[in-house]
Amino acid sequence: MSLRRSYPWLFMQFPSSAEPNHLLTKILTKIISFIHLIDSNMLAAQMGYQLATDAMILLDPEEEGWESDVSLESMRELSVKGQETAQSVADGFRDVKQQIYKIAASTKDNTTIVFVPPDPTHTETLKIPMKEIGTGLVANLNLLNEFSRCGRMSKTISKAPIRLYSRSNDASERLSRWAEMQQGFQQYYNVVNSAHERFPELLVSSSMAWRAVA
Repeated sequence: MSLRRSYPWLFMQFPSSAEPNHLLTKILTKIISFIHLIDSNMLAAQMGYQLATDAMILLDPEEEGWESDVSLESMRELSVKGQETAQSVADGFRDVKQQIYKIAASTKDNTTIVFVPPDPTHTETLKIPMKEIGTGLVANLNLLNEFSRCGRMSKTISKAPIRLYSRSNDASERLSRWAEMQQGFQQYYNVVNSAHERFPELLVSSSMAWRAVA
């Protein structure tokens, strides 16, 4: 489910004469939860980027003698926070995936029409059968695979302070490894930055965090 596709679904509604529908409320709740998880995942990646940047500051001989807020202790604190965030996102995505399949099963024969008002992604009011919403959610589950890296990200972030002084006594080699990690998170940001620009109101936490370092 891409943000571009899920964004207009946030405004789905029944005709004014229709009775409140609990299934539609459930769908909207899951879409909102999914978007919050995407925001948190982007935030965890920013923490990984910050950890790599901090490690490079500590390892760079040119930084010696300069005052800095970066320390091994501050890296440990950021590592714990980043690990908790990344793991929470990984767990959340697994739950949302299961819930989407349940929603799809409950809407497969539902021909009730919902309205989607005009917004920047379309100029006319859309009329969509409920069953197409469930089908659309499942069809876009491949986006969850893109975020399956959350578990790996959690492990990478949690080991960051340990890796600062492990494996090699060669500072230049360690600096190179951290620079490579930083570049990986930067490449991730280059991909998600377009989402920040288009949907800043949906990705508030990660957008603010990345603006502070990018």
